Amino acid sequence: MTDLLRVGLSGLLAYQRALTTTSHNVANAGVEGYSRQRVELSAQVAGSPFGAGVTINGVQRLADVYANSRLVDDSSGLAANSRLADIAARVDGLLSDADTGLSGAINDFFAAAQDVAADPNNPSAREVLLGRAASLGERTNALAGALNRLDGEIDQRAAASVSEANGLLERLGRVNRDIAAGAGNANDLLDQRDRLTRQLAGHIGIRTAVQDGDQLNIYTLDGHALLLGPEARSLGLQPDPADPDRQRLVVQGAGSNVPIGAPGGGELGGLHAARTQVVTPALDGLGALVGDIARAVNAVQAAGTDLDGQPGAALFGLGTLGAGAHAANSGGAALSVSLADDGAIPEGRFTLRYSGGAWQITGAAGDAPTLSGSGTAADPLRIGALSVVVNGTPAEGDRFALTPGADLASGLRVNALGARQIAAAGALSPTLGGGNAGTLTVSGLESTDPAASGARTPASIVFEDATSYRIDGGALQTLGADGIIDGAGWRLTVQGQPVAGDSVALAPTAAGSGDNSAARMLAGLAGSAITGSGGTPAGAYADLVAAGGVVSSRAEAARDGFARLQAADEAAREATSGVNLDEEAANLIRLQQAYQAAAQVVSTADQLFQTLLGAVRG
Repeated sequence: MTDLLRVGLSGLLAYQRALTTTSHNVANAGVEGYSRQRVELSAQVAGSPFGAGVTINGVQRLADVYANSRLVDDSSGLAANSRLADIAARVDGLLSDADTGLSGAINDFFAAAQDVAADPNNPSAREVLLGRAASLGERTNALAGALNRLDGEIDQRAAASVSEANGLLERLGRVNRDIAAGAGNANDLLDQRDRLTRQLAGHIGIRTAVQDGDQLNIYTLDGHALLLGPEARSLGLQPDPADPDRQRLVVQGAGSNVPIGAPGGGELGGLHAARTQVVTPALDGLGALVGDIARAVNAVQAAGTDLDGQPGAALFGLGTLGAGAHAANSGGAALSVSLADDGAIPEGRFTLRYSGGAWQITGAAGDAPTLSGSGTAADPLRIGALSVVVNGTPAEGDRFALTPGADLASGLRVNALGARQIAAAGALSPTLGGGNAGTLTVSGLESTDPAASGARTPASIVFEDATSYRIDGGALQTLGADGIIDGAGWRLTVQGQPVAGDSVALAPTAAGSGDNSAARMLAGLAGSAITGSGGTPAGAYADLVAAGGVVSSRAEAARDGFARLQAADEAAREATSGVNLDEEAANLIRLQQAYQAAAQVVSTADQLFQTLLGAVRG
């Protein structure tokens, strides 16, 4: 009878625990990340040869560790590409939209220049050109401002993400501590830890490892520890020593902060990718493009003559170029950066480093643009159109950051010129000799160097025969088949057949001239390869828009791919861990019946025992 009572009692306890666990499953069916639990039972093998009842082996957590691991990666990839796709789409919209982009403003400006070339003395055409220039400057400043605000938003979002990630790390540390101490239901704690780990992966890419005692360790993708058992380390943002206006991500420690070079995955990885792949290239490319346009336009103005007979003034002003000193610099050097008259403005960001007694340069992507010069005022460092003069003495390892595109994009302006100051005419005007007997004609006269001493000086070209000439009585020169005659700061193109004694006189263009040679040069810039990439202004801007669109499209495709992977892995997890209410309801009925049967066994044992006691008493 005692065996019968013991067997029945073991069944009561086992099915009571099973009913409790099934009820727990039902109660948590709607809890995110909950894993279904099941009581593991086995027959007792020791004791009576007729059976010793049932043993509770424990409560099993039905979890697919591989699906959970994949879901961590999915969360990280989805968050990163969602943020990248969002920001890339916004930049693409800014660049390509008719109301915010530069495409229409560029085309309108050069169309207005064409109108001036068609009627150089028309005041209305000149006023329209000035208005189009102002629109180009305003649109550039508005676009650069929007990109800079988006860059600042990236820092703000990063700060919020870091704060949330640190809160998750603290909670994960407490869960690890509770698991080690055996506080609470270990299965529920493991579910909570998995859920928190996935949430953390949504902020930063991580790697995980389980150590003895079922403690979870978490590391960044480049190996920095974020969680070691119950001990959590915090993420932080601090000013980048190479660019104090921006923040860099660090792992905070008791002695020092360890920088994370390029966070991968999660919200922070997506923000970093958005800055380096979209916002910064767009801002740098925009500045280089408008800088090239402004320099080319100003060069045409300088080579021309306005309606008052004066050399053309600069139409556009550009932002001030700077060189940011690294916070760790120990020398006394400072760099002065300006634009030279020749060369193209380089796109991108660069670092000048003083090493081994010489200057070295690297790009943000690790590339090395061409660097020449020594850095003195007489022989400045040159990177394309950038001219850099080193003032003071640098120390070994000193670094300076160059951001020409961002500097120029934010500072483009239109100078206060009047309509008469548009230099539509050339610097010099040609006149054929009155006694010319040949078929000589002038097809073009352009300034090649407005700063040259002869750029606005009268000159006389006299032909000795059909193929030779002298300039101001100088050395005899040969006329090529192209009809080009190069002088001191000018280039004359002639056609026809000259004879001995034929001449062309060049004189400074007078006030009120109806000449349109400079205006034609200005309009011709629309189809000229004046940008650093070797493209036309409109073509280079289209390339800038296309580059942003490619990143946006790629990020959207990656985001959608990770969303599909996450859905598939969620389904795989639910297949193992999800709570099926119909199944649990059936289990409740089955377990209730088993519990009632075990109770009946106990009741039967009690009746038998009472019968036996009654017999003994009788």
